[in-house]
Amino acid sequence: MTVGKFFIGGLARETTEASLREYFGQYGELSDAVVMIKNGVPRGFGFITFADPSALPPTFASTPHLLQGRHVDVKPAVPEGETATAIGVKKLFLGGLTGTTTTEMLQAHFGQFGTLTDAVVMEQNGRPRGFGFVTYETAEMANVACRQGPHTIDGRAIDVKKAEPKGSQGLQQQMMPQMGGYYGQYGGYPGQHMGMGMGMGM
Repeated sequence: MTVGKFFIGGLARETTEASLREYFGQYGELSDAVVMIKNGVPRGFGFITFADPSALPPTFASTPHLLQGRHVDVKPAVPEGETATAIGVKKLFLGGLTGTTTTEMLQAHFGQFGTLTDAVVMEQNGRPRGFGFVTYETAEMANVACRQGPHTIDGRAIDVKKAEPKGSQGLQQQMMPQMGGYYGQYGGYPGQHMGMGMGMGM
């Protein structure tokens, strides 16, 4: 499990940072714990961060947690700009590419962060559409690439986002104008590869 920070919802008013540390400390060492407060009043939620998330049991977030008489809601804290579904995504959308950006450039740049299984600059009628995709062997490699931004390819700073599965709305809404109809599906986008892909299986 690679997510170390968790949102804790449904907290009782009397729950404190010490309460969070005492309860969740049984699952591993906490590097941070906070109960969110506004104008001196507890807001009913907080966050905890584990020092070594790899030691957590796979069922940690789905296990019922009872804290000070309340069943609390435990969910991975999703980084800003991502949805919950994006955490396990291996595929990245690359926007704002120049007209001369090639698949080889994508391979050379994004290959620094992990093993790529696919890379493509999208074309339509033989003309670059200004965006492309790279797919990593694992979701963690994709996460590393996202965290290493900003990314510059062919002299231009590009936009890098998770290519979320069908049904995820956030990326669709942000990318629709630039992508000319991309629907956020794995491989489910209009346009032609025109031989510019790496030829590797998805």
